[in-house]
Amino acid sequence: MKTQPSALAGTIALAALLSTDTVFAQGPTWQPVRRQFMPNALQERVVWDPVRERAITFGGSVADCSPFGNPSIYIDETWEWDGKRFTERALLSPRPTGRRVHAITYDAGRNNMLMFGGTVSDNPYACNEVGDTWTFDGESWTNRSPANAPPARAGSAIAYDAARDRVVLFGGYDACLLVGYDDTWLWDGANWTQATPTTTPPPAPTGMAYDEARGVCVLLAGDQTWEWDGTDWTQRTTTQSPTLSTLERRSIFYDPISSKVVYVGFEVWEYDGADWTYVADAPEAFPQSGYAFFDTKRGAIVWLSRNTGAAHEWDGSQWHQFRAVSTGFRGSLAYDTNRDVIVGTTAFATWSYDGRSIEFLPATQYPPFSETQLAYDEARDRIVGVTLFGETWEYDGADWHRMTPANEPPARSYQAIVYDAARQRVVLFGGETPSPAFTQLDDTWEWDGNDWTERFPTTRPPARSRAKMAYDPVRQRVVMHGGFPGDGGQTWEWDGNDWQSTATAAAGSEDHALAFDEGLGEVVMVASGGTAPTETLRYDGSSWQLLTTDTLSAVFRTDDLVYDRARGELNLFGGEGPFGCLVEPGHWKYTSSPPADVMAAGTDCPIPGTSVPNLIAGPPVLGDLGYRIELLGDPGFPIGAIALAGTLQPISVGSCTWHLGAPLQFYPTGLDAEGFGHLALPLPDLAVLAGIEIHTQGLVAVPGGPAAGHALTRALTVTFGR
Repeated sequence: MKTQPSALAGTIALAALLSTDTVFAQGPTWQPVRRQFMPNALQERVVWDPVRERAITFGGSVADCSPFGNPSIYIDETWEWDGKRFTERALLSPRPTGRRVHAITYDAGRNNMLMFGGTVSDNPYACNEVGDTWTFDGESWTNRSPANAPPARAGSAIAYDAARDRVVLFGGYDACLLVGYDDTWLWDGANWTQATPTTTPPPAPTGMAYDEARGVCVLLAGDQTWEWDGTDWTQRTTTQSPTLSTLERRSIFYDPISSKVVYVGFEVWEYDGADWTYVADAPEAFPQSGYAFFDTKRGAIVWLSRNTGAAHEWDGSQWHQFRAVSTGFRGSLAYDTNRDVIVGTTAFATWSYDGRSIEFLPATQYPPFSETQLAYDEARDRIVGVTLFGETWEYDGADWHRMTPANEPPARSYQAIVYDAARQRVVLFGGETPSPAFTQLDDTWEWDGNDWTERFPTTRPPARSRAKMAYDPVRQRVVMHGGFPGDGGQTWEWDGNDWQSTATAAAGSEDHALAFDEGLGEVVMVASGGTAPTETLRYDGSSWQLLTTDTLSAVFRTDDLVYDRARGELNLFGGEGPFGCLVEPGHWKYTSSPPADVMAAGTDCPIPGTSVPNLIAGPPVLGDLGYRIELLGDPGFPIGAIALAGTLQPISVGSCTWHLGAPLQFYPTGLDAEGFGHLALPLPDLAVLAGIEIHTQGLVAVPGGPAAGHALTRALTVTFGR
């Protein structure tokens, strides 16, 4: 099969040729996006895969924020950490039931992760422990269903015994049967076998790791240390051990650099085969919310925080934070038009989102991000942040810099901020002062990149905090709505000189967000209704109109809304439930762009007695870099072409109809021995292409063909969409 040259450049050029009569689909809805930044559950187990150089975690639980929810929701998600970011392996099928307190280890003899048991519910009226055995090979889960298996349990200790090529599992408990187990089981890759040691540890395992230097499995059981040699357990007498207060988590593993077993809880301890030694405290104040492992790729101990999402590395003497992996859910967003990414900030992290994945941006210093509000200064290519303390910071793509202007707005929180592109100013309004507390402000400030200037307009909106602003580039106005205590739902506009009240909308007090949707050409507001449906409204400069009503996981407090210009979609981040409970999924997308479509026009026109040439194309989804238009003809006539045009204009050619109007672009498409050829048409994920139609038709050179020596296919109209 002959491959045609890429038509990527042609695709972009066609935007100037083709129909621009874009008709937007009616009635689109918000679509949830699975959390792509870090596991949303309180993960309890992590395993390092040295072959694929990934840390793998499964399961865990999150609080149920619904009004009548259970104590916890058990998660069935599989996530991987590659040293830079977490990636969810989608919802693989089949997969284990969501669970926590399960036993997992890497089975090096079979190059997969082995998982056994755990508890699958908080239901006090049911038996919640399970006894299933699963393996994960990096691509899929397999329920092994062995002939023999340990009884159902949770809280077991597990490790791979390399000297004997067996996975060793010890102890655990069954809360339903009120049983604490002290049995030992061995996994050979196909079945479990119960061992019969002479001596056994107490049924209170904390964690287990294989000591490569000494060829034994080291078990912590409370403050006792035991070793498994493949036949029996032996208790080791140590002068000290990790104290009970450090045993909140079970991060225990072997460090090949120090040739010691390492335990990480509230503190870091090392075991050399004779005694335990205290090394250091864990890197964060709440280490029970983290897990550690030895990263063979980095050649170091890595500790991941489930609290802040930070990644820390141990250099042998101290911890170093080298990566922040969580966006959190109480942050601020801005759209970087130079790089076509969404930029966000949370506690000591700056990240970008390109519509598919998150990338953490470099920085050696950070502003205090509590209540910091962001705006992107297009003229200067800077992210501007104004902090709770009234400080002005800028991010230049490499680092954050504390600006030292002659004038700054007084310290405040919950201020509204946006970039005014026409006047090349960052505009700030209102907020509330830290002292006296909860005093709302009504001042207007502008930042030009060098200094802040307070403006004194004739008309001032009432003082408020938690208002939201968006810039309307069509009308060249800053639009502000809502806030606390509010003013009866008034919408205000800033033209660079004065404020004007323009419209009223009952929705949106302090639980709302604004952004300008370039697809609609209007400002859009998402107004949270708590447990009620969330309203999405559009503003035409004089009134608000309902766009859609959706229930977005009972979002109680909306964080931020931003329009992704490159992909033509609104992104809603955040969501907070009762008692500060994180609401999942926490990320939603909405697009007013039309769906991708393909429709036929006319009929095929072959030469009698030959096979009918056919043109095949699927719906052209933007971002599909493998999109193809395929031509199928008679292999006896190998010369063909696929044509593209911007209009349909039927023209008679012989006894056939040529459906494409000028201008035309022809792409030669030689047919292979099976009569098949194709045109590669990579589709950039650019909002400007959404809704554009391409009309295409194929032809095959045939001696005596009805269309001036050619046979023609029917025409196709393909509409770029999402």
